[in-house]
Amino acid sequence: MPPRKKTTKKDNVLETLSEEDWPPLSQPGLAPDMEHEEGEELSQDKSSGEILSAINNLKKDLKEDFASKFNTVIHSIQSIEGELKQYSGRLTEAEERLGAVEDDASALNKTTKQLRQQEAKMEDLENRSRRSNVRLIGLPENDQGKDACTFLEKWIPEILGAGSFAAPLAIERAHRVPSGRPKPNAPPRALLIKFLNYKDKTKVMMAAYEKGKIHFDKHHIMFFHDVAKETDKKRRAYDGVKTRCRDMGLRYDPGEAQRLNSSVKAP
Repeated sequence: MPPRKKTTKKDNVLETLSEEDWPPLSQPGLAPDMEHEEGEELSQDKSSGEILSAINNLKKDLKEDFASKFNTVIHSIQSIEGELKQYSGRLTEAEERLGAVEDDASALNKTTKQLRQQEAKMEDLENRSRRSNVRLIGLPENDQGKDACTFLEKWIPEILGAGSFAAPLAIERAHRVPSGRPKPNAPPRALLIKFLNYKDKTKVMMAAYEKGKIHFDKHHIMFFHDVAKETDKKRRAYDGVKTRCRDMGLRYDPGEAQRLNSSVKAP
């Protein structure tokens, strides 16, 4: 048999006390260890509640902040979409206008090409109508008298040499350039001569070219082909070349210049 535990007087007293006889734990001065443990539990519960409350508040703040920022982003996206729609409409309008401009430019290029062709044809026709004409430069005003044709038919063989003309010249008409009478000290106007026969015009130009410098009463006389205004501009572009050729002692070929400067073949 196990040894029997000895009981003391104190143990007997504790056994005789009931639970009602024990003092409450909340009373001060009684069971300090139990009161301390309960305070720690309350403190821990309070700290947990504060943490949970802080977490909930943080979640709420984060949610509100995210919602605010998300709404801002959505608003910005919607604004960008509106601007993109406007730009898209403007781009479409610009493309349509550009297409219309390209069509107009193509039509204008075609028209310009046709006009240039017509201009070249008109220049060619004008040059052909002037094939029998000679532009006389340097003859003083009124020296031709009232009948310029009769005067020139006699004067041209005399100044260029009668041996170059086997038959008399036949001039259809002759007149000064209609630009108004010049001032007393101004150079005389050009005299336009239209030969009845193209061969006579050719003989005159060849005789003037072979003679070189021609003078009449101390006036320098020059014979030129009568050409259209546009052809004359093209020829003037070679004035510098002609000057350099003369300075270098080179012979200048007017027939070659006419082939280079005019759309009409040189006669």
